[in-house]
Amino acid sequence: MVEGVKGTWRVDPSQLGQPFSGRAALLSAFDRLIHDRKRAVELFEFDYQLEMYKPAAKRRWGYFALPIVYGDRLVGKSVAISQMDFFMISPIWPQLP
Repeated sequence: MVEGVKGTWRVDPSQLGQPFSGRAALLSAFDRLIHDRKRAVELFEFDYQLEMYKPAAKRRWGYFALPIVYGDRLVGKSVAISQMDFFMISPIWPQLP
């Protein structure tokens, strides 16, 4: 059980107390980790909303900003652009506590 959060959330007991070696990655905007906005705020203090359907003037992060995970934390958002011969990430919005 995850203590201090409303609802029942489970953690694999075999993973408790194990070392974690993480890396940085972009998550899909539809990843289950951030799909439930309220849970993402409660568990990770991470504010995220897919803004593609918002008018441009009301977007905080861009048309299709992606969450950034580093190690075991959600640390920010970025817009990723993929073309035929390159992949660009710009800008990056850090998630401040």
